[in-house]
Amino acid sequence: MSAGSDLQKVITDMLGGDGALRVSVPVLALRDKEKSLVARLDKASADKGLCIFVQPLLPLRAMQGVPFVFFEAAELRVRIIERMEKNASGADAYDLLEDVANALQWQPTLGITSAVTSRMEAESEDEATALAAVEADSRFANLFKLRGIVSHPLQLAGRPCEMLDDTEKRVIDVLFEATYQLPPHLASIS
Repeated sequence: MSAGSDLQKVITDMLGGDGALRVSVPVLALRDKEKSLVARLDKASADKGLCIFVQPLLPLRAMQGVPFVFFEAAELRVRIIERMEKNASGADAYDLLEDVANALQWQPTLGITSAVTSRMEAESEDEATALAAVEADSRFANLFKLRGIVSHPLQLAGRPCEMLDDTEKRVIDVLFEATYQLPPHLASIS
């Protein structure tokens, strides 16, 4: 898999995890080649009235001056789809906009630091011991996967959201910039 598809999967898993959002909604990540994309999104938003689609990442910047192609940064777009007339979830697209922004902003650094600090205080452990315990805890696996993909924490884009509105549904895209780590096997080539 590519860094983009790995990142898409990790973000989907993070947003679909317990407590990431104020309400439980379907969180989908489909690749463009999947023919059922529109049908699955329509079904998910029609069933619950609200769903999230983590879109495939779009490259923003390519590394220059090297004999290979490496996209240094990509746009991460998380689409929130709400069918207002069917939504009985107790939240709306605007609520999920805030939830998505807060769940992903400055991750994985913020999540790992918070978990380690909490562990150090609760167990009276030193930082190295607490970090090792947090790394071994499956609840934090996605944060460590994310740390292996990005070289800088995720951050909201300069224009953090875009909205599409029509008579049947409300669509809000939450935009982040992801800066990838250069894989070790490419670092020696540059």
